[in-house]
Amino acid sequence: MLKMYQKQTAWKNKAFLASLFVIFLYLLPLLALWENAPALAHDTTDSTLVWYTVLAKSGQLFGNGPIMQVMDGLPRSSLPSEFNFVTISFYLLPAYAAYVLNIGIMHLAAFIGMYFLLKKHFLKEERHQLIAIGVSLCFALLPF
Repeated sequence: MLKMYQKQTAWKNKAFLASLFVIFLYLLPLLALWENAPALAHDTTDSTLVWYTVLAKSGQLFGNGPIMQVMDGLPRSSLPSEFNFVTISFYLLPAYAAYVLNIGIMHLAAFIGMYFLLKKHFLKEERHQLIAIGVSLCFALLPF
């Protein structure tokens, strides 16, 4: 009985790690081609990416004065908080590196979050773990 449990656990760990590797392969063009990589132009590259970059370079990240580079003085309170992880990453890293970091964290959180949701609430039996890993992988590969 113990050997069977060890085989199931080893198999589940391999499937989990293989899914993480697939997510890495999905993000590999962003890392390999760097700024020449094709990016999905949802709402991030045309507006949000610009807001975070301007906020990081304006010197008003922790201030409360207007951001003069946007609409001739946009109030600081209309932009994201300075305690937001995304805002801090754009402040500490170059714009594209922060973008890639945030995309990677988002896909990783989607995979792990969906896996634990399915494992704890919907697919509780050990024999359904491959389904949980597969569905989590499919959810993580959606273009967010």
